[in-house]
Amino acid sequence: MSFDELEHEDEIDDDIADDLMSTWTGAGITGAYHWDPGFVEASVQSYSTEVGIAEATLTETIVAFGSAQSVSTWVDIAPLIGIKARRLEECVGSLCLEEDWDSLMFALRLRAWIVPGSTELTLQGRVSEFDPTASVGLHQRIVAPEHRVGVTYTYEEDFAQYELAYTYRWP
Repeated sequence: MSFDELEHEDEIDDDIADDLMSTWTGAGITGAYHWDPGFVEASVQSYSTEVGIAEATLTETIVAFGSAQSVSTWVDIAPLIGIKARRLEECVGSLCLEEDWDSLMFALRLRAWIVPGSTELTLQGRVSEFDPTASVGLHQRIVAPEHRVGVTYTYEEDFAQYELAYTYRWP
């Protein structure tokens, strides 16, 4: 193989990598247990992408503890501390590479009721060994107080995520 062919092959690999990183689809589940004034929260999310013979899967797990403090009747703030773990598996054909990362995580969440008891806005910033993350969410009560739907936008350097959510809270 000549140097020119090798150089061209690297460009193709870069193009495949760029395509792989551009579009991810995934799903996740989050659960929490609340007591006065604290809570524990756990989530698992898995994303995947595929381009031709290349594919990648990213799994992220977070376990965090927090305590919500009321700022006013309609606003509360919650500092969180936890562990964030990621696992990435990338494959091109039958050649696969796996990477695992674990990190201590700190977050600050602000929740404001736009319409008390019905519509809430959440803002969250998260810092860990990974890139800082910022998110904004809007959730609306439907049918009864236990049922809510929402949307969230999360931004991490070079990675934006949109979420549609359904939440059920046990009375």
